[in-house]
Amino acid sequence: MGSQEQMYELWMHYSSKRDIQLFKTYVDRFLQQYPSSIDLEFKHIAEGRTLTGPNSATLPDGLLETLVVELASCSHQCQEIISDWDVLQYATQIVQVLIATCRHHDNIALVGSCEYFKHIIPLAAAAFKTIPSQEGLYRELLVNFIQHSLHLLECMYDPLHLWRRHLSNHVGNTTQSSRPALLSVEVVPFFYGE
Repeated sequence: MGSQEQMYELWMHYSSKRDIQLFKTYVDRFLQQYPSSIDLEFKHIAEGRTLTGPNSATLPDGLLETLVVELASCSHQCQEIISDWDVLQYATQIVQVLIATCRHHDNIALVGSCEYFKHIIPLAAAAFKTIPSQEGLYRELLVNFIQHSLHLLECMYDPLHLWRRHLSNHVGNTTQSSRPALLSVEVVPFFYGE
């Protein structure tokens, strides 16, 4: 049985039981299928590669909605200060799934139409508030979540990474066409610190 079939079977098993552990297993396996899609250092630009993710037509029905629900749950559990590190790691994995999904440029409008940032921005704000009181591994987890959240924002609002290409002097192939997502209202106050 191929990996796509296994993923489909796992999703159907989750859909019938609604067991969160099955969904977490699905997220883990999804990320194993698209490990190179999450390039926080943008090495693919210097290497002249284009990253691709899954087409929304190949994603299981209800996946994007389930990701919203799970992010809402994570956000609710970490409202002001983040103290549950498992929840933060899970939220980071969900953001990674969204990054990989947005690597297929046709998915950007669909992902942008969902309420992900309504939950990601409060989590990132809580992570910023929590950083000063943490050291070591916990601080790294907070920074990791923030980096992935910012990376998702770049994938959504600059899908061809023109800004990154400009900064690294790698013009490359920018003849591709892609439309950024419409700006989410939750994003503006996050950047202006309000």
